[in-house]
Amino acid sequence: MLGFCKKQHCETADLREFFGQQEKNDEKRFLWLANERDNQMTVFSSRLGTFFAELGPFLAVMQGYCHPGEIATHESNERFLIDFLRVYRSTGDFQTPTADGCYTILLVDGVKGKVFLYRNLVGSTLTYYTLTDEGFFWGNNYVQIVGVRRKEKSLDETMLPVLFLGRYPTGNKTLVKDVFRLLPGELVVFDGESICTDQVTTFRNLDESRKTNEAESINRVDAVTAEIMRDWKNLYPNTANLLSGGIDSTFLQVHWNAGWREANHDNQGERPLSAVVWLDHPKTREDLQYTLSAAEATGTHNIAVGQPLPTSEFLAQIISRNGEFPNHVQSVYFDTLAKGMKEHGIDAGIIGEGADGLFGTGVQDTILAAKLWQKRLPLRLLRNIAAFCGCKLGKDYTAGIVETANVIDDVRHPLHPVNLAAVFTDRETLDKCFDKTAVEAAVEYKLGLLYRLNVPLDPLNLQLSLAGGYVWEAAITASYWSQLFAENGLTMCSPFLDSRMIRVALNIDLETHFVPGNPKQVLKNALLRHVPPDVVNRPKLGFGQPVFEWLSPGGTFRERAEAVRTFDWFSESTKRELLAKPNWFLWTMLCFDIWYDVVFQSHYSNTRMAPKMSAKVLV
Repeated sequence: MLGFCKKQHCETADLREFFGQQEKNDEKRFLWLANERDNQMTVFSSRLGTFFAELGPFLAVMQGYCHPGEIATHESNERFLIDFLRVYRSTGDFQTPTADGCYTILLVDGVKGKVFLYRNLVGSTLTYYTLTDEGFFWGNNYVQIVGVRRKEKSLDETMLPVLFLGRYPTGNKTLVKDVFRLLPGELVVFDGESICTDQVTTFRNLDESRKTNEAESINRVDAVTAEIMRDWKNLYPNTANLLSGGIDSTFLQVHWNAGWREANHDNQGERPLSAVVWLDHPKTREDLQYTLSAAEATGTHNIAVGQPLPTSEFLAQIISRNGEFPNHVQSVYFDTLAKGMKEHGIDAGIIGEGADGLFGTGVQDTILAAKLWQKRLPLRLLRNIAAFCGCKLGKDYTAGIVETANVIDDVRHPLHPVNLAAVFTDRETLDKCFDKTAVEAAVEYKLGLLYRLNVPLDPLNLQLSLAGGYVWEAAITASYWSQLFAENGLTMCSPFLDSRMIRVALNIDLETHFVPGNPKQVLKNALLRHVPPDVVNRPKLGFGQPVFEWLSPGGTFRERAEAVRTFDWFSESTKRELLAKPNWFLWTMLCFDIWYDVVFQSHYSNTRMAPKMSAKVLV
């Protein structure tokens, strides 16, 4: 989607540079102009995964889907949008939608020249916006929105520590000043002259007074997942679940299978689909076997799409197309996966990203263990001695937990487990590049996002530690993957980003939710209802990519990594150290340098084709 609304007192703006010549009768595109304002309000959008409603000079667009009190269908979502638009037309007020689902809504008032952008909790669409001398621009493609600022764009260096902490500049700010990202639960209003923002929906809207015990939580997560799968089956029946073989994707697979078999009971011999993207490398071959064993256990027909060896050219092609940061190299594989699925005639995918941030990770175990050591050794001196002895004896994990006990009561400390959720960096390099104040400001900014969303608080900050990984990383990552799918003509369902799933997880009692040594026990026990215990309890395999090998001499990223520029905050000596021993900081620096070329140097064309990939069907 790409849209523009001219400022009220601005001369006529020439939009041809940004919108080109688009034909409204193209079935794959939607073009809307507000005639009441001399065509100075324009919306251009793909019809893929999008619903529209028009009432004269009023327009409503919804990306994603909602559950409007009934099973979601194209008809029910369109009715919801029309009713929503009628309420606005009659009242003149934007009524915050309360329907469950996973969506972003745009409302354009062609009479008053107003624009409203709203993203529900948490949504799976990335939307950006900026205000220029000409007017208000918004859209899903970051490169396009940055481009409308022409020469009036500059790097926001305060966001660099945020980027290098988590491999992604999360939150409402981006790396370009005055270009913003729409947050979950946020309403952005352009009134013809200026922008105002309001956090109209938070986790508090999904909080319930009564919390559920283990049995109730399992029943509830099963029921909600089944409902989401029914919705998606009605909207996009030609879907493959993206099956990694882990708890999350396997749980979604069994529910997708149940709905598929109910709708296809007459098609004997056919099986529901799963898909995976895989790289033929010694470190990643187990990934494919892990998937195929889960496909066999769940009775699915698996499409395995081969990922060619990633190169810097492939990485640059992806970044130049949408301007986003692939927080992990595996993220760009989804471009290849989408192409392979499309070649096999599949229209959509289902992804399990976000489950960790709702149902539990090892971070909560770290918090509980650190509190236990704080109780055992109440004096800081004793903890320091214990940590020192642990290191000397080779007990690095235990020593780290004891050291964490020193900061466990200060949630604003950069080394508190909450602030280490979804952090992928080299701390030593980070401290060389950015001073203590800058890193602390980045941590404070990220925490501010959680407080803004009214994440429930508990004495040990367990919910904050969950929400950190969910808001800072999982919701962004799933939305980024959805963007890559959309660029290839596919849609993506993220059930763990659906407001119904958030409500389930948010209202599990703490004792059930956080069991030491057993993260995601509710999800695991729910899966045990559908598959044998050996599928649930088997050791996790693979999922590591040889990124540092590719950054090392002879690797496919090496030449481009050696060419990264230096800055005031990134010295030549630091660069040499990273090249001598690649780590996550170097990976992020490589992505940043390519991104910098795209945004400020225009070195890449967003029409460059990706390398040819291979796909084959495996059972």
